[in-house]
Amino acid sequence: MFLYRYAVRNLTRHKLRTSFTTLAVSLAVGLVVVGNTFITGLGEHTLSEFTRFTGHVQLRHAEYQKQWRFRPLDYTVKPFEDLRGKLKTVPGVTNVLGRIDFNLMLQYTDESTIVPESAGVDESTLTDEQIFGRKVIEFAPGLGVEPTAEREQNKLHKKLVEGQFFSSDDAPEVVIGAELARRLGAKVGQKLELVSFREGVMDAEVTVAGILDSGSKIENRLCYVPLKLAMSLVDLPDQVTQVQVFGANYEDSDELAASLVASGHVANLDVKQWNEVGVFKTIVTLFSTVMGFMLVAIVVVAVVGLLNTMLMTVLERQREIGVLMALGVSRRKVIGGFLTEAALFGAVGSIIGGIGGVLGSLPLVHHGISLGEENLKTMPMAFDPTIHGILTPNAIIWAVGVGFFVALVGAAWPAIRASAVQPIEAMRKV
Repeated sequence: MFLYRYAVRNLTRHKLRTSFTTLAVSLAVGLVVVGNTFITGLGEHTLSEFTRFTGHVQLRHAEYQKQWRFRPLDYTVKPFEDLRGKLKTVPGVTNVLGRIDFNLMLQYTDESTIVPESAGVDESTLTDEQIFGRKVIEFAPGLGVEPTAEREQNKLHKKLVEGQFFSSDDAPEVVIGAELARRLGAKVGQKLELVSFREGVMDAEVTVAGILDSGSKIENRLCYVPLKLAMSLVDLPDQVTQVQVFGANYEDSDELAASLVASGHVANLDVKQWNEVGVFKTIVTLFSTVMGFMLVAIVVVAVVGLLNTMLMTVLERQREIGVLMALGVSRRKVIGGFLTEAALFGAVGSIIGGIGGVLGSLPLVHHGISLGEENLKTMPMAFDPTIHGILTPNAIIWAVGVGFFVALVGAAWPAIRASAVQPIEAMRKV
């Protein structure tokens, strides 16, 4: 009872010091709550955006994975439409998309070099470029996609700098990357000839519907082709090289993969979750590490500030500690008094900080923070610029616990150190 009365008396007697220390605890706890809300939201947002492009689970022919860098077309998933129908009956599946990765040649005729007949120039003096136009040829990676489904699922149209993302699913059109467009010298509305070499030469005349700029020079060399046209070009009717399966959330990809395997519809296919595909496994590990360091940095800043305040609060009272010990108060009771005092304003400060952190996090949760379209141009895929925070009960409890614990530790160490000094020495402290 003595310890409690002593602690309460000190709190009410030194109102300014009590207020300052409680404020330090509150700010530390509030900072941790808001920081945790933002980082959790950033992590969720980033992974959700990435998995919109990769799918939550990917299906390929088992042999395809061994040679995927060469875009082999001998190992496909077929018949695709029948498989899609079966997969949509599997519990947890919300969407199924097909893609074809292949290589193609694009030819563009630059008619600006043609000399018109009205110029009256002798044809025998003209070059082929002046008669037929300059032929520009580029080899590029092609990606057969389902235009409407891709637009809704992956929002690739947000990366358009010119034109549109296909007028329909069956239109003889392509959408090309900005780098490929630059190399070809092609613009929206102009004609291209696509040529593939699989079992023979297959070609098709198409119109450039749009130009995408992902910010990546490699991604900007892609040529997006409607899936049905891609099937025709590589002579793979109702076949795809990749099937993307989506569930309710990327976090449930392990359950989704297990359900697909249990269904029996994916026998002889390679089933991989989104974080097992290519570089994404490395990206996820790196991203998780960075997010962890960011959260640790926030906690460290808050803890160091709070510890500094606690140290000053206790060490400046060494004279008081000397007087108490000179009056016969035991060292254990002196330390206990300071710990009780720290527990009281630690509890009050942590609760106030928790409430303040929740209130400070609400704008992040409801309105979010916009990173700006300009800052995301270098992302290789469409990325929603607005990040919404995620506030969880565990984050609040954890932050309050950290504040309370640090308040106790911050008071314990200097109290123990000060109480070890002889009373006469402690009383000489100013």
